[in-house]
Amino acid sequence: MNTDGTYIEGIDLTGEVRLQFSSADTVSNITLAYCKISGNINLSYNSNTYTNNFVLIRSVVIGDINFTRATNAAVFNSILQNRCISSNGVNYENNILFYSFSLYGYCTITGDNNIIKNNIFFKNETTSGVGGNGNQLFNNLFTATTPSFGGSYTASGNYYPVNIDSVFVNNNIYTFDYSKNYHLKHPETYIGTDGTQIGIYGGTFPYKEGAVPSNPHIQLKNVAPTSDSNGHLQIEFKISAQDE
Repeated sequence: MNTDGTYIEGIDLTGEVRLQFSSADTVSNITLAYCKISGNINLSYNSNTYTNNFVLIRSVVIGDINFTRATNAAVFNSILQNRCISSNGVNYENNILFYSFSLYGYCTITGDNNIIKNNIFFKNETTSGVGGNGNQLFNNLFTATTPSFGGSYTASGNYYPVNIDSVFVNNNIYTFDYSKNYHLKHPETYIGTDGTQIGIYGGTFPYKEGAVPSNPHIQLKNVAPTSDSNGHLQIEFKISAQDE
């Protein structure tokens, strides 16, 4: 089965996304968009499998993302609750990243030669940030006083330390919650490399509320339990769609 060019949109998955093949293969052009993944995304599950051109966009990932066998990967306008490990040459733009936990020696992003710009690293521990070498960090916001940038890094335009209570309209916890408001309190203050606000509502692919997919969806459904005296049944549906 040829899985190149796979595009998956609008799923809420409680398990893990993983690429696994019985023989050596390279899978190219895989996109996950408008998804909520409660488990891990594992691009290195099988030592024979390589992933080229993997893109995560406008999504929420609760588990880890393991990029061990990924090349030319990118993450746009997404909310990442846990680690990004073995991340080498990955492009991160306009995301919210919550993870840091020094017990395991991992930073939020661990790996080399990543391009990291216009993101929000929302955690106060010193391991909030990047571990590895040769990473490039531009116009990111850190709530940590001394965030990690790794070794031999390039950095400019980053904002830190920023008090956690002054970042979002309504959020001061380190876990994702649909009820929270991740709009910036001061979008005019924290500007990204492209001139738009940093975080998930700026950049090329602004986040859609609730990670609503691009295909038409039902917003409201009201069906009367019985018909009226004339045999008419009241039905009300509200359908919404968006361009992208």
